[in-house]
Amino acid sequence: MPDTTSIADPYRVRRGDTLSAIAERCGRTIAELKNYNKIANPNQLDVGQVLYLSKETAFGVSVLFLDALRYPIKNLAYRLQFDNQTIQGITDQVGAVMDKITTRNAQSQVGVWVRNADNQWQQITATVSGYGHKLITLVSGFVVFKGQTEPLPDGAPPKPIIQPPTPPKPNGPQAPMPPRPMGTPSKNNPNLKHKKHKGPQGQAVITVGVDLPDGLMQFFQNYTGEEITEGMWDSKAKELQCEKEVLKAFAQIESKGAAFKRINSHNHSGIIPTILYERHIFHRLTCANGPSIYKTDPSTGKYLRDSHGNKLPNHGKHVQGCLSPHDKYTDICYPNQFVSRVDKKGHNTLHNDNSHMPDGKVEETDQYGKRSYLRLINAYRLDNDAALSACSWGKFQVMGAEHQTSGGLTLIDFMNKMCTSEVKQLEILRRFIEHKASGKLLKAVCEKDWHNMAFYYNGEDSDSPGSYSFRLKDAYEKLKKEVA
Repeated sequence: MPDTTSIADPYRVRRGDTLSAIAERCGRTIAELKNYNKIANPNQLDVGQVLYLSKETAFGVSVLFLDALRYPIKNLAYRLQFDNQTIQGITDQVGAVMDKITTRNAQSQVGVWVRNADNQWQQITATVSGYGHKLITLVSGFVVFKGQTEPLPDGAPPKPIIQPPTPPKPNGPQAPMPPRPMGTPSKNNPNLKHKKHKGPQGQAVITVGVDLPDGLMQFFQNYTGEEITEGMWDSKAKELQCEKEVLKAFAQIESKGAAFKRINSHNHSGIIPTILYERHIFHRLTCANGPSIYKTDPSTGKYLRDSHGNKLPNHGKHVQGCLSPHDKYTDICYPNQFVSRVDKKGHNTLHNDNSHMPDGKVEETDQYGKRSYLRLINAYRLDNDAALSACSWGKFQVMGAEHQTSGGLTLIDFMNKMCTSEVKQLEILRRFIEHKASGKLLKAVCEKDWHNMAFYYNGEDSDSPGSYSFRLKDAYEKLKKEVA
């Protein structure tokens, strides 16, 4: 096996690199590197291009199994079929297959099978290996818990008698009954709780759910329900010396004005802020490279740049050293963020090719959706502060990671205010606008500089229709017409 310890694998091409020099450094042939990377012209490399230097990184495949609550399914019997080979095993504690396979080439078909409840092998998916190490994440629609039914109490309505349809007579000999499953069922999610209680007619009822961690419960019990009045909008706008319709526009774009949601409850403890969970933020905050988006010089604190003056990324799918101990849970931790369910052209993104995703395609777990609360719960059990910081919160969707920007609040102070009321969320917005980017966001808000407002509030922005700045301006103009 060639020694590749002196060069990162995968390797990002630098100015002056040649394929022959890279091949010599990693102990490969040019033909091998061409095969690993689908290179047609070995004399043409692009600066920043990622090259795979071994079959393991070029054609490797890993498989991860999660239950419906995005928790690892351990002790699951699996079978992988590829290149006329079959590998069987049992998933480990994190729901991953024990074998990290390497296929023959990028066109190899990989079939994934599991043993079902009838003790029969069932194919779950089949995919092409492709280029780059592929992580296949499979999510079950079920959860497993231990429970036992009880007989109905005296006086309860009898079970209705339903006559089953007469089965058709078999044309040939019947297949033998499947063998009875052996062993005990695995408890896939230790956080899954089931409680027994009595129904309205005394019948036994089992309620299945997930208990919130104590820390989250303490925050979510702060709700008081105080809503923002017109006088409060006027007051905050006066403090910032801006128009109140600009502040209202942020609420319209970020949450459509929905500051809180009721979650399976009829009391205040079930009313919690609207959130959006960001897996790339959680990764960044738990990664060995640190929370900075770009690399900096430790001695000066200034950004490191390439020969063209571009900042060098500190995080990304192929950035050296960009690893979090939680990256195996790609649903809640991954260098690249989720994608929208519908792209800018109005097309569904599911199953589309996307090299930034773990397996090269957009799967359901790679999309933004309604699982933010569940993702937060699972991430919170791994790292409390990083999970809270990885969410945008409330009516104005201010990131938890911006708690210090919001007037020097601690994360706990930020969360207590955010979970209390709309009024407290408006105060956080005022703090955030005033202090973000050393007052540059405030200047943009006061001058109605839509491009810079979008940039400092939401990150990168384009000048094309449908961008954040256009939508923000459009919301503002509609609000102005309402009061005209």
